[in-house]
Amino acid sequence: MLIVDAQIHLWSKGTTLPPHRAEPYLMEQALRDMDAAGVDRALIHPPSWDADSNELAVAAVNAHPERFAILGRFPPERIESRLLVPEWKSRPGMLGHPRLKLIVDHMAAARRAKGDAAFVHLPELLALARHPNIAVKATGGPGYADDTLPFKSLQPRYRAIYDAFGPQRMFWGTDITRMPCSWKECVTHFTEHSPWLSQPDMELIMGRALCEWIDWKLPTR
Repeated sequence: MLIVDAQIHLWSKGTTLPPHRAEPYLMEQALRDMDAAGVDRALIHPPSWDADSNELAVAAVNAHPERFAILGRFPPERIESRLLVPEWKSRPGMLGHPRLKLIVDHMAAARRAKGDAAFVHLPELLALARHPNIAVKATGGPGYADDTLPFKSLQPRYRAIYDAFGPQRMFWGTDITRMPCSWKECVTHFTEHSPWLSQPDMELIMGRALCEWIDWKLPTR
């Protein structure tokens, strides 16, 4: 099964936003951790605290295009950012579509909250499912759980998102640098404890659907 993490950060400097790890997280360590966890690919989201994080992401894609792709970051509120848009996809590894597609981060969970408080916006998220151009990253789940591994409290939330959006618009991932467990445990808490999912739908959520959504060519294996 192809396993693609829908969100990781790489950075070399800057003050991170808790609960992310404080020390830098670079391509080499990400690759080692991915290999140890059986993660085939990861989608890089350049973090705001490192001004050079876009360039780090491009370097990672240039070195390992089969392992990394990018959802680039720029401040949309700045007028000068508009000049970036026409050429944005010409950068190495930068993926997306010519027609606007939206991906809601982290199941719309409330930052730094846990349990019911983290999922207070879930009804509003599920209401967005009627729009076919909106998908959801089921990322960061263990960080929002108020129980321990295998984080059974997350299963009803995952199921609600699946029922609303379907497997083609639900993307598993971690945001690994702020998780309370290992990358492997982030994988298995979902793959081994979601008996309501068929194997084809599991394969979509664990990687194939994200690749199709952002037009990341599937491996020929």
